[in-house]
Amino acid sequence: MKKKEKRKKNIIREYVEAIECFDIALEIEPRFANAWFNKAQALGELGEYAEEVNCYDEILEIDPEDAVVWYNKGVALGNLGRYKEEVECYDEAIELAAQDLDSWNNKGYALHFLGKYDDAIRCFSKILEFN
Repeated sequence: MKKKEKRKKNIIREYVEAIECFDIALEIEPRFANAWFNKAQALGELGEYAEEVNCYDEILEIDPEDAVVWYNKGVALGNLGRYKEEVECYDEAIELAAQDLDSWNNKGYALHFLGKYDDAIRCFSKILEFN
């Protein structure tokens, strides 16, 4: 096995082990938002975007005003090609953190994928206003 392939398998194994640890923590404390967040991040690294979204939903039940979680949920939904829902997440993130350039940027791209080009341009223009 080539060194690069072995390293990749080790990284995947480490993410899987981390998820198992987060699951144990969540059995003890189901409202442990940091465990949900870290589990979501690990799932995203493994390409398990639907499960990643579920983790963000768990966090939003705990704290619906976490702009970072709304943003990350939007990214995961975008990875699933669920652009309408992705835009809704960025809207929530922007409502909570109006000058979050990443949310405006990703919302613009999602709107582009939905064929809403004028709305996408408005998002990108908003970024320029902040800079």
